[in-house]
Amino acid sequence: MKTAPITPGRLAFSPDGVPLAPEFGDVYHPAAGALQQAHHVFLGGNRLPARWGGRGRFVILETGFGLGNNFLATWDAWQRDPQRCERLVFVSIEKHPLTREDLARAHAASPLPELARALVSAWPLSTPNLHPIAFEGGRVQLLLGFGDVALLLPQLVVSVDAFFLDGFAPARNPEMWEPRRLQRLGRLAAPGATAATWSAARVVRDGLSAAGFTVETTAGTGGKRDITVARFTPRHIAVPPPGGWHAHDAASREALVIGAGLAGCAAAWALSQQGWQCQLLDRAAEPADVTSGNPAGLFHGSFHRDDGPHARTLRAAALATERLAGAWIAQAECPASSLAACASNRGGRTTRRARQWRPSRSPPAISTGWTGPSRARSPASPCRAAPGSTRAAAGSRRATMRANCLRAVLPLSGWHRRGDHRAA
Repeated sequence: MKTAPITPGRLAFSPDGVPLAPEFGDVYHPAAGALQQAHHVFLGGNRLPARWGGRGRFVILETGFGLGNNFLATWDAWQRDPQRCERLVFVSIEKHPLTREDLARAHAASPLPELARALVSAWPLSTPNLHPIAFEGGRVQLLLGFGDVALLLPQLVVSVDAFFLDGFAPARNPEMWEPRRLQRLGRLAAPGATAATWSAARVVRDGLSAAGFTVETTAGTGGKRDITVARFTPRHIAVPPPGGWHAHDAASREALVIGAGLAGCAAAWALSQQGWQCQLLDRAAEPADVTSGNPAGLFHGSFHRDDGPHARTLRAAALATERLAGAWIAQAECPASSLAACASNRGGRTTRRARQWRPSRSPPAISTGWTGPSRARSPASPCRAAPGSTRAAAGSRRATMRANCLRAVLPLSGWHRRGDHRAA
């Protein structure tokens, strides 16, 4: 995706405690409360939680993350619903994300304190483009897009079930509501998609109509007389262009990953987070047994004057590694001397040191099966696993130790791995 510098948003409060965005001269939510607006406008306007009931996956796209109250309200509704979808994917674009400190201030008195703390704890650095964050063991996925909606929206590849249109007022932030922005929503809308916004401005309703939505106004809340709700009813559904990637909507999602090194295992884990069942196939007797079998890995800083694809890929990988391995690193029982000795990779001492500071937490559950040489000869041993479970290969303890060693020496930001580029 194209890159532009991120300018963090500023947070202020009115005398009665309503959060303000000084850059736009507007409030983040009405005085009646953010959750009231979230429930009435965005959840109610999209007929949620009823519409996600029994679904394997439900995708929401929000324009304007702001303080994150719509996400927290949606997450809370998902938790409370016994008929909730198996996976909730919440994609949100924000041009001026708050700093973690300001986000914590905004949620100091949140009516959803546990969820707010989890959001603040997982809040990413203010770097451009996409930041995937997983909650509930991967069943609730937040994909934050930091940057201008004009740059990010055309490049998203997603099939959206519900749209939360929550930018600042059209008079104060007209770029967010331009007709061509709203028309992009039709390209991303899944069959039967809905949209809702607190704004009843004519430009908003006309833009949604041009995108293929049937638009209505209904009673508002928090001082708003009307709000806008819409459902996707296009006159013509365009055929997807050839090539590229398209959403996989099959009821059964199965994948075969050839090669069980770091790259193959990471691919299987990432697919499992999306509800796929994976089969790992490798010629070796256990995972990570060849090039990926190094007992330790070292990251070093890399900076590029031109923030091109290489730099963006390395940054995304480093931030993803921080989110995945940060907790293990924090809980690793290893003094700095052991870390340095292991990183030096001096023969057998590395393995002995590694065993001493193996992280206490196990790796994340992978919905995968393992097929090594012996299993490949036995058709009676398919070695499949259900989503969210882990199948351990015979003799894989050493591979697990190696993977944990790699996690334990990863610094927490601004780094990329050196050496095995095929597994990067």
